[in-house]
Amino acid sequence: AVVSTQSTGTNCCSLRNKVFDVLESALEQDLDVICLTETWLHEDEKAIRRELEEYGYSLLSKSRGSRGGGVGIIFKSHLNLTQRKKSKQYKSLEYIEATISGKHLQRTTFAVIYSSPTRRKNNTFWRVQRVVGLVLGRRITRFVLS
Repeated sequence: AVVSTQSTGTNCCSLRNKVFDVLESALEQDLDVICLTETWLHEDEKAIRRELEEYGYSLLSKSRGSRGGGVGIIFKSHLNLTQRKKSKQYKSLEYIEATISGKHLQRTTFAVIYSSPTRRKNNTFWRVQRVVGLVLGRRITRFVLS
């Protein structure tokens, strides 16, 4: 039997001060994957990663490189989640993509796309449509947009 994953998405407005709230929600709902926007993390956030690992979760993230922003995917550590390394980057969008696959698991691609309110100009909507089109252009069985 093929097992599907339980997932959700949230704009966390800083994972640093909400990691336990996110974990509590994940554990209560038995979530496999949580897609995040506005993580406000830097690439070297080891303390956050350790906290997640204590509860059986891992984190893939991409920081904005400046204040605020950032996208990420929290997932149960036992899942085989592979980040797409060569995803195109846009100046007005933050984007991370990863796929879960494995024996008895429904192959699912998660793409987290974020554009901050201050960056929503110069055809950002077109760029979002293009990224979503690239993701949907591949064979994907589920698509979640939040």
